This record gives sequence, structure tokens and C-alpha cells, in this order.
Amino acid sequence: MAPLSDSARAVEGRWQRPARRPYPKAALAGAGCWCGLVLLLAILGCSPESPPEVKRAPLTERERDSTLGATGIPGASAVTKALAVSDTAAARAAAELPGP
Repeated sequence: MAPLSDSARAVEGRWQRPARRPYPKAALAGAGCWCGLVLLLAILGCSPESPPEVKRAPLTERERDSTLGATGIPGASAVTKALAVSDTAAARAAAELPGP
């Protein structure tokens, strides 16, 4: 007897499904993702600690105002001008003081 075609098998009811793999490819791909994630977390957990933070001295009010005046924030030029006026007034006051 000659082998039957797919359509003939379907008509006669003798259609057999191909053998399935015990683990579909999608399941294996998901398992690979989980294994990779666990490995990544293990590596990151064993990484050295971050370097200690550098402690800086706090800025004075003048330093903060000067930094603010150098930015492009609207109104920052007014801060720069106010610092210049303050410097001028301080210089005048120092000039008016009687010297030793």
C-alpha cells in the first residue's frame, strides 16, 4: 500500500500529530531569561561598594549668589548686578574709614 498524503490521512481520520518536544522553545527561552537575570543579580550583589562621598565645605552666600548669577536662569543677571553694587558700596565704605 502506498503512503497516504496529508489530506488523505485527514479524511480517513488517521492523522497523527508530530511528536512534541518535552519542553517547547518558548519555555526554554523564558528559562534562559530567568537564569540570566539571576546571574546578573548575583554579579551585582558581589560588586564592591561605591566609593565614599567627598565631603565639601558648604558654600558661602556670596559663592551661591555668584554661581546663580552665572547661570542662564531668567533674572540671574540681576543677581550679578546686585553683587557688583554691593562690592562698590563695600569699597566706598572701606575708603571712608579713617586709617591708622
